[in-house]
Amino acid sequence: MEFINEIQDIIRKYRKTEPVVLVSARATALFILVAILGGYFAILTALIALDKGIMMSQLQPAEIIPVPDVEITFNYHFNITCEVRYLDGKTPTPCDEDLVTQPSCDQNSEDQRWHGWFTSIDGRLKFNMSEKLYGVYFTINIDDPRYLRENDAGMFVKVHDSDFNPRTVPQRVHDQALKLDPNFYAKLDELNYHVIGFQQINWMFINRHIKKKMITNFFSVLGFPPTYFEEPYLTSKYESVTAPDTIEFAGQPITGQQKYANLFIGTLNWFQEVETESR
Repeated sequence: MEFINEIQDIIRKYRKTEPVVLVSARATALFILVAILGGYFAILTALIALDKGIMMSQLQPAEIIPVPDVEITFNYHFNITCEVRYLDGKTPTPCDEDLVTQPSCDQNSEDQRWHGWFTSIDGRLKFNMSEKLYGVYFTINIDDPRYLRENDAGMFVKVHDSDFNPRTVPQRVHDQALKLDPNFYAKLDELNYHVIGFQQINWMFINRHIKKKMITNFFSVLGFPPTYFEEPYLTSKYESVTAPDTIEFAGQPITGQQKYANLFIGTLNWFQEVETESR
């Protein structure tokens, strides 16, 4: 108790002997220094955040690659079946039925088209080099009596990396991707949006990429290891040929199930490109 009282006495004496002007000057100087330091870090953080940085690319071996999510859109009702294909000529195996969502049409939507999906639920199906599993082969049939070939504008197919599909990622991840790159999803649509024609055989070979965008924060400004936001995405090469007997179907009405097209989606590239942002 005596020690505490002595400290209080010293403080009281200091208040009586120290000029008020000097105390105010010290406080003002300290405030200005803190403000300058805070402004410096704020400006530095803003400059780093606005800096687009440099993307450094590196190829990494990838023995296992996720099978992409597939969306197929058409003006008429259709259905989808698929099978898994192997490089060594092994007999194809049918896909699990729950991986395919047969087409539905939302009458309240603007386009009122039929949308069907293929999704490798929980990463159950992957391209695997050691198992020679390299592709999924889709057969698309139409059974809509309204179908007229002369009005057919084509069937549209879009693929996304199953680890980063805009339809399935959590909302916070979706928002973070748009914050870092507002045009990210639009770019994906342009990269992997293709048209399937009547009685065509189509091949889509994918390449996988992972873009690692730097998240700027106070600690990264101080030199601590940065935090990255990973955006897996696909690029694709697409080819198609028309079946030689297509002319036989011209002008014929649809009765029952009729094959519209076949679509192969796979990969022969067992590497993935990792693009890391550096500043």
